[in-house]
Amino acid sequence: VYPPLGSWLEQDIIHASLQLHDNVNTRAAEALRIPESTLRRKLSRYQASGETTGPRRNQGWDGVQALLPQLLVSAQQLSLAPLEYAQSLLLRQIDDQATTQGSAAALAGVSPPTYRKLLEQLKIH
Repeated sequence: VYPPLGSWLEQDIIHASLQLHDNVNTRAAEALRIPESTLRRKLSRYQASGETTGPRRNQGWDGVQALLPQLLVSAQQLSLAPLEYAQSLLLRQIDDQATTQGSAAALAGVSPPTYRKLLEQLKIH
């Protein structure tokens, strides 16, 4: 079973943005370049799944979490949406490392058709 790295990354970026912006949804959503309603909806989904303070991760994910504030700053400096920027970085790594599209999709935390669509959007294949 593959960990859903894409889902983990999105959730952790959202939590990092909230921490950087003193848990003010409006400022965190603005920094993420998503509507505040989208942020609230995602937070409600996390709360419903019991992940109110950030989901549990495998050992080794701490290093990724430590880099997220830097990723948020880098995305802002590059005038990029942080969630899309992180997703594109992750998809490029997954595409380089995964042996099958099924395993790649599982790692990205999406279905195989969605994974193929995301690759096409990035023009990886």
